[in-house]
Amino acid sequence: MKKFLNDMDREKRVRNLKPLSRNVNLDNTEYEDYLNQAMSPDQDEIIRNIAIAGKYGSGKSSVIDSYFSKYFKKDYLRVSFATFKGQTQGGDEGSSGFDANEIYLNIINQVIYQVKPSKIPLTGFKVKKPLSKKRKAALILTGLLLLSWRFNWPNVDHLWLEYSRNLIAIGFLIWATWYALSSISISNLVMKIKGISADVRLGNDDFFEKYGDEIIYLFRQSGKRILIIEDLDRFQDIRVFEKLRELNTKLNANGHSNWQFIYLIKDDIFLDPNDRVKFFDLMIPIVPFMTAANSYEKTREMFMDETVDDELLFTLSLFVTDYRLLTNIFNEYTVFKSSTKTSELNELLSMVSYKNLYPDEFDGVQNGRGKLADIFNGYQTLAESKKAQLVAEKQELIQTRESTVATNEAEAFFLYVSRKRLHTDSNIATPEAAKTFIANNSEVYYQNQWLQYSDFLETDDEYKKIYTALEKFDEQIQLLNKEIKRIEDSDITSYAPDNLQTEHDKMVYTLIRQGYIRQNYLDVINRFYGEENSRQFLQNALVGQGEPNMDLKFDSIDTWWKKIKPSVFETVQI
Repeated sequence: MKKFLNDMDREKRVRNLKPLSRNVNLDNTEYEDYLNQAMSPDQDEIIRNIAIAGKYGSGKSSVIDSYFSKYFKKDYLRVSFATFKGQTQGGDEGSSGFDANEIYLNIINQVIYQVKPSKIPLTGFKVKKPLSKKRKAALILTGLLLLSWRFNWPNVDHLWLEYSRNLIAIGFLIWATWYALSSISISNLVMKIKGISADVRLGNDDFFEKYGDEIIYLFRQSGKRILIIEDLDRFQDIRVFEKLRELNTKLNANGHSNWQFIYLIKDDIFLDPNDRVKFFDLMIPIVPFMTAANSYEKTREMFMDETVDDELLFTLSLFVTDYRLLTNIFNEYTVFKSSTKTSELNELLSMVSYKNLYPDEFDGVQNGRGKLADIFNGYQTLAESKKAQLVAEKQELIQTRESTVATNEAEAFFLYVSRKRLHTDSNIATPEAAKTFIANNSEVYYQNQWLQYSDFLETDDEYKKIYTALEKFDEQIQLLNKEIKRIEDSDITSYAPDNLQTEHDKMVYTLIRQGYIRQNYLDVINRFYGEENSRQFLQNALVGQGEPNMDLKFDSIDTWWKKIKPSVFETVQI
């Protein structure tokens, strides 16, 4: 492995992927002056609790790591809670399901692994660590010397040799006794031979109160003076901050050290602005590297060497405003592009972005389920329903035309008034009278009111259908045929429902209307993960079970059809 890495160093490496980890070589000269003031305050300034504040993904860790790797490489301890789930703001510990003592114990657990055990021989918090070969040899030698001393073996004639042996034995005995004492937890008298640990029983006691002296001893013996705490705000409980501030005060009580705690937090951890400024001695805000204002420039910069549409990059920049998320989208796009050899790069980037923004939905997308499938299936159902409605309207119009005996508008109105026994302001005894009535736009008594003929025509749907079938039949048939053809030829890109509420729907419909997510989105997905339609179809065909599906489409049929036995082709599925 080492030879392989050395060979790689000698060759030109292709580095297409970008790491998601913090950048320790960040050029953060704009923050150095403020951090220098925080870490080396004037004599009249007391700066011990420092907040590095910014939104998630703003670059807080990169700023701190770059600064400390330059000026304080070994002078600090670090604690991170990135892997823990947070509590609800203002919630009780019981309702959150996370005990504050567990947070404190995890702080100690991470700190103790950063301190050499030899520096904390008297602490009750021990790291389980096997004895080194040197210590094992020393203990064995001590035992042999004690046996030699006890039984006077070998028999020594010279007095000075006996004194020398005894002195060496006493020296090793003292060393062994010291080592044993340093392996004992005085508070609980717990001693392990191969590993040492404290018998910590939390119960309902306050951890910081019960083990305060132990914690202070641990910190002071560490040889450090700075504690960096990341992601503590994820618990959304300011009581943790209160305990840490109390610990900082105790550590600095004797005046011999200047312990500084640096908290990397979000701006909204303190709901009360007064609490926020009371707790910290200094707050340094971090301007996010990527925001909604510059997301397009960062997105375009990330994909500057890729042949994707600028319109797509602009659209994605409206929804992707976290730089780490953008970086991971780029990495996955790079891997998928290399693996699939696809030429549909815009569609690929769209689906990779969807995968990163909505990973819970993407799992269902691969199998033709989830919100994305609902959107396309919903449109299909809507289009089919609209087409069926227009076809029915056309058939009804034709049927109305064929069933009426009237040949023109006057005859139709005359027959309708007679059949419905409608009252008119003039007598309509013949079709000619009806013709005059229509020409004069006379009034008809309809639905408890007098309406002019033109208003009546628009109000009475039944008569309007008869009128349309006689007077506007060709025109209406042509319009209906045109609308049916439009629906048949159109796709979802021309459709978007009113009142889109969620970010998910807004992004999906935008990409659909722009043509970057198409009806065949499953084909794009299947190139990544294998064709799901083929897999399910073959499972059913091989066992001869399952309902036949005549609408299945396959992209990779040439890769498997020759492998099927002739008997399988007789199943109902095929």
